[in-house]
Amino acid sequence: MALAYTLNLLDNQRKKLREELLEEYISRGEEPFDYERQLFVERPGFLEKVLNQEVMPPWHFEVLPTERCNNNCIWCRGGHRDFMASEKDLSEEVMFRLMGELADYGVDGIIRFSGMSGEPLMNPGALPAIKEGIRRGLNVGLISNGILLDERAHDYLSGAVYVNTSLDASNSETFNELKGHRGDVFDMIVDNVRKLALFKNSGDYRFRVGVGYLVHPKNYNGIVEAAKLIGSTGADILQFKLPLGQSMFNGQDTKKIEELLLRAQEYSRGGFKVEVMQSETERRAELGGTMAKPNFPKCYSQFLNGVVGADGIVYPCVHYYYQKGISGAPFGSLYEQSLREIWEGEVRKRIMRRIVPREDCALCNRYDHRMNRFINFIDSNGVK
Repeated sequence: MALAYTLNLLDNQRKKLREELLEEYISRGEEPFDYERQLFVERPGFLEKVLNQEVMPPWHFEVLPTERCNNNCIWCRGGHRDFMASEKDLSEEVMFRLMGELADYGVDGIIRFSGMSGEPLMNPGALPAIKEGIRRGLNVGLISNGILLDERAHDYLSGAVYVNTSLDASNSETFNELKGHRGDVFDMIVDNVRKLALFKNSGDYRFRVGVGYLVHPKNYNGIVEAAKLIGSTGADILQFKLPLGQSMFNGQDTKKIEELLLRAQEYSRGGFKVEVMQSETERRAELGGTMAKPNFPKCYSQFLNGVVGADGIVYPCVHYYYQKGISGAPFGSLYEQSLREIWEGEVRKRIMRRIVPREDCALCNRYDHRMNRFINFIDSNGVK
């Protein structure tokens, strides 16, 4: 009797813990960064297919239009930029065809034109491809460094979901040190953000004007000033995020950063919001350099998302794209096959079975890391 009672008590405690952990997962982040809630509550059928590792169209898709960049950021030097010496551009023809294939395939998440490998607007075909994706009914977003984001880009972006500018500084001096510039490039970018916000508000446009700020030892003292500055531009949101996979800060730094982030959030008012993209727990992990290191056995995010590099090759994620010279895992080339042929092909299935994140992956980006931890939790605990 005593043993049965104890086992039942332990089982109830485990069940309660699982329920508390599930609630914690699906309460993380606010829209559109509440990834776990979106998947668990809004797409349960999709989640079930992911758990069964079924082949289905991706939820989101990332397009890296170019390996060229007009910045020389301090966090890229000696990092993934070392693998971008070829400075390829994805052809406009392939990008246009991809927009049609994504629409025909039923991809209804975000199609993100990203600067993960270079500045997307350095490829002259990127803006026309974005407009084509919007025309096809896709939910298209852009992440840019803002240098080329002038009035000529406005019409192409009028139907986008969001346009985010990675600024990462609160003044020209810090910006030039971080980005390898001289002169007034910082002021030009801030002016581009202001003009984009004016354009958005001049018509019935839905896109969100956002600014990103990657917190670094050389810029964290400007966190509050950045909130004041961006709040004056008419932008909708300023997002602070912490660096992935490396500990750059000492204990005194981390305490001050937390204080500054709280102060910056006080500048949220009216239609302007200051947001920290990680929870307090995630921030502590990232400040300590441990957050992005995969500790899970299965990569489920590759069922959710697709990535095409500037070389036209579809990869499991952006980190495999960076590692292509070492241990990349290409699914296939859009110059040779359609997206559907690649996505449903045997090469992709074989690679997906082979990848073990905690053994094969040095890093996992924020979105993929969160989704992988969540779905591995669901899988290992039999949550339905």
